[in-house]
Amino acid sequence: MKKPGNFAINQHYGGERVKEEEVLQLLQHYRHDILNELQLLKGYVTLGKLEKVEEIMNNWVEHFDQERQLFRLHAPKWTIWLLRAKYRYHNIRVHVELQLKSSLNLSAIDEQLVTQSEQVVTWLMEHGDREALYVINIKVIEKNNVPNLILRFHIHGLLQPDQALEALEGAKRTEEGIECEWSYLVN
Repeated sequence: MKKPGNFAINQHYGGERVKEEEVLQLLQHYRHDILNELQLLKGYVTLGKLEKVEEIMNNWVEHFDQERQLFRLHAPKWTIWLLRAKYRYHNIRVHVELQLKSSLNLSAIDEQLVTQSEQVVTWLMEHGDREALYVINIKVIEKNNVPNLILRFHIHGLLQPDQALEALEGAKRTEEGIECEWSYLVN
């Protein structure tokens, strides 16, 4: 018999179950971030710096718009992975940008998206400097108004030129850092 408060929510995450405690922790981090931004807004209002207030508010509107689009992709495992990634890795920041013209259903490739994302982060943790800050920008691009999706990862940060790119499928070095790209046919 399971103890109260010790059961898993009916949401699988790449083979593991997301526990209530993890959901609460995610919500606490999210709430903390919002409260920090509200404190900034309050400070700028007090100082009369309304252009900064407008900038922060516009950033949050864009952030919530991107989240809304993410939630509509029907990829719950990948959505949870993206939301958790911000708080899981101390030296890796993950940002997602959706460039979609229509509503897509990614449920058929949900687990594959998690696997590809984990592959990039695992590679970076193995080949990067544990003390350096890395930014992974993930772009989700709908190609030519057909059910073809491009998932593009850009890794920015201090990387040695001889690090094992061959271990990361589809990776190539660019002027800005490392780039990986995968294409999917979706319904």
